Amino acid sequence: MENLIKQLKSENNKDKLSNILEVIEKKGLEDCTHILPFLSDRRYQVRHSAINTLRKCNGLKTEEALIVRSYPFN
Repeated sequence: MENLIKQLKSENNKDKLSNILEVIEKKGLEDCTHILPFLSDRRYQVRHSAINTLRKCNGLKTEEALIVRSYPFN
């Protein structure tokens, strides 16, 4: 899984990014906080894949990060 996370950080191709996110979604990941930056990607395919991946995450860190990201002024 570490290898997939490294690939996410270095990849720029939207199709490859979406594929990596889909693999992470299928395998499952406890801490998905490194997926959060992809919610702001300018390419809708990447954003969509990130949203689907986050739906499968159950980690408290991810939930807290999403709340902070959604409400930065709280």
